[in-house]
Amino acid sequence: MIVTLDTVEDALAARQLSCGRGGRLAPWGFARARFIRQCTGPDVAVRPRRACCSTCERTTAILSDAGLSRRLDGTGVIGTALFPASKGQGHRSIAEKLDQPPARVRNSRRRARSRAAQHRACALRIVHSCDPTLALCAVQPTQLANTVEAMGSY
Repeated sequence: MIVTLDTVEDALAARQLSCGRGGRLAPWGFARARFIRQCTGPDVAVRPRRACCSTCERTTAILSDAGLSRRLDGTGVIGTALFPASKGQGHRSIAEKLDQPPARVRNSRRRARSRAAQHRACALRIVHSCDPTLALCAVQPTQLANTVEAMGSY
């Protein structure tokens, strides 16, 4: 399912979203505006929706599929960099192809490698909740490659 601002608004209005502790989320204003870097074109300004849990009363920002928590790069930029990295390509050649600073690509790759097992498990949970009949992903030579494979099946 693709998450857009409209689907978030509809789900919040219908009280269909829940926090990790079981309470229902209700609209609670907006987070501060921020820019997300895109693969092509100018950066996109977004103002994430905030929601408050009816049980624990904690608030959270809800992002669309275009952005990730605490990341300035959009999901397209990160995915475009991680795919060749999972195949063994170096950060300098990836950065040159994407017209990005090498340090940014290197840091994204390091961060993704350090959290690869958690991200893979999350991606597989999502995939199998959508379609339990799907076969398991093919085993890849590295943990990062396994993660990218799992995310690609989503």
